[in-house]
Amino acid sequence: PQETEDGSGSWNADRLTEAAAALGEAAEALAHRLPLPSSEQVLRELRDVPLPEGVGPFSDARLVRLASAAAGAVAVSTRLELYPVGMDAPSALRESRAVLLDRTGLDVAQVHARVRARFPEVAPLPGRPELDPLLEGLGLVWRDGRYALPTRGGLLTTMVSSGLRSTTFATPDDR
Repeated sequence: PQETEDGSGSWNADRLTEAAAALGEAAEALAHRLPLPSSEQVLRELRDVPLPEGVGPFSDARLVRLASAAAGAVAVSTRLELYPVGMDAPSALRESRAVLLDRTGLDVAQVHARVRARFPEVAPLPGRPELDPLLEGLGLVWRDGRYALPTRGGLLTTMVSSGLRSTTFATPDDR
């Protein structure tokens, strides 16, 4: 802040407005990348936006929320990711894949709740049967009133190689 005659500080409104606009532009660009950037990427890029002297430092959550508010049509996920307000269902489901893989399976309401918990401002998610092909693309099938991983009569195994996770199924003959 700049010192005034009475010793109090005052902010240069133009510089603050420019900084907010720059944060908003960065947030807008981040929100429209696919796949969504991680919160670490978001924070790294937002912290690269120059702020006027005396402004900040902001906590991680405050910086991301400020950038979101300055952008207008950008929302903040529970993981401090930036995403477009009204993000379409296929994108939201793809980005939420990890929380949808449940050993016992999930009914439609549970799928909706898990996606909305991460992305509160997502577009409305479809119900059955429109949801079926979207989740089949993620490896989930509708069975016995729930979306679950296919059983294929074998054991579900997860292999970790080169830092990437992949899911494979082994039939009794493969063991």
